[in-house]
Amino acid sequence: GSLIGFESGYLNGVLASDDFIHRYGSCDAEGNYSLSPTTRSLFTSMLIVGALIGCCAAPLLQKSYGFRGRFLLGSISLAIGIALQLIGKFDVVFILGRVLEGYTLGIISTTVPSYLIETVPSTSRGLIIGLYEQVVTMGLVTASGGNYGLSYLSGSKQWRIEIAIQFAHAILLMIAGISNPESPRHLARLGNHTAARTSLGRLRGLAADSPELDEAIAEVHIWLLEDAEQQQKARFRECFEGPNLRRLVLGCSMGFHAESTGIVFFLSYSTTFLAGAGITNAYLITFIIGLVMSASTLPSIYCLDHLGRRSCAFIGGTMMLIVCIVTGAIHSAVPLSAASQHALIAGSLLFIFAYASSWGSLAWLVITEAYSSRLRTYQSTISMCFYWISQWIFGFITPYMVDESAGNLGVNMMYVLAGFTVLSLAWAYFYLPELSGLTQAEV
Repeated sequence: GSLIGFESGYLNGVLASDDFIHRYGSCDAEGNYSLSPTTRSLFTSMLIVGALIGCCAAPLLQKSYGFRGRFLLGSISLAIGIALQLIGKFDVVFILGRVLEGYTLGIISTTVPSYLIETVPSTSRGLIIGLYEQVVTMGLVTASGGNYGLSYLSGSKQWRIEIAIQFAHAILLMIAGISNPESPRHLARLGNHTAARTSLGRLRGLAADSPELDEAIAEVHIWLLEDAEQQQKARFRECFEGPNLRRLVLGCSMGFHAESTGIVFFLSYSTTFLAGAGITNAYLITFIIGLVMSASTLPSIYCLDHLGRRSCAFIGGTMMLIVCIVTGAIHSAVPLSAASQHALIAGSLLFIFAYASSWGSLAWLVITEAYSSRLRTYQSTISMCFYWISQWIFGFITPYMVDESAGNLGVNMMYVLAGFTVLSLAWAYFYLPELSGLTQAEV
């Protein structure tokens, strides 16, 4: 989880580094260096290409390698991707490193939520996914804090150290692949029932002879019998038929709307965007944005299960809409003023608070829990691919919309985000079901 958060935030500061801009940017007639919108778009969005490959590869690796094997493969591809970014002197080498990092993200984003769903009681789904999102935001804080602290250094150290920090994630992934218990359901599917019982006991903290463990392993065996019968009948085309199609559209559209509201904009471009708006301490503000996002994820852990999925979507979305409109209106009334800058800072922090406490965790939860066990592998993979495609789209087009050399929207981008938020609220009203409190069978 922390890897996903770190990946969302570290490039934000790297793209603003003077040394990085000199290495990968172009010089204008006045001798000023800058990164073109195309370069910024490619460096940001090619991560998503790798993530798509990883999402598609994860189900193919499931039966042969299990969850632990996928963690190990992810750690290797991540380490290679980091090394390429550190040593590369050409755009294509840096981009290749980003693709390999994305490959790891694709595997992890598909593997970890499924691992959590398979290993925790159904009554704790909202809590566990909320905690998972909390770890994601902690990774974002680490990236933002690193960017802020390293901004005082000069030369390539300013951005190379930030990239090298990710070796810690590669090591942690390798440790997880070696030491974490394998999914009891995966072990039972392979016929290793003794190992499945041992794994479930470790995961639930139950003694080997406890009645609770007997009951839990019995549920796994029942699931195994049902799953074996269902898998014999499962066909990929069923994902696009009847109620299964509605579930698939729910997961895909959830991922799209979670990205369209503006989180990619704030996490990937806030440093350069704030600096372009005349804010001198953009690195510090970006770090504070990360802190706010991490702290604001905590309410979602409670709200998703107690207030419900729909209420969280409406409350959070309404707050985001108001913030975007007010921030844009103040800028339109008094552009390039201190009041406009203060409103932009406050609006950014309030937007992140509203998003992280609602849509941030909600997206991961809905994409994970909405499917039947028979088609979960197919449909979760399709939904995660659509999620990464949505992130790629918004990550790619944002520089062309905001940069002075292209669309030059500047702070007026807040009106665009307001429009997308309205669409997301309408979608939630008409399409998002209430899934809190339901068992997997009831879902």
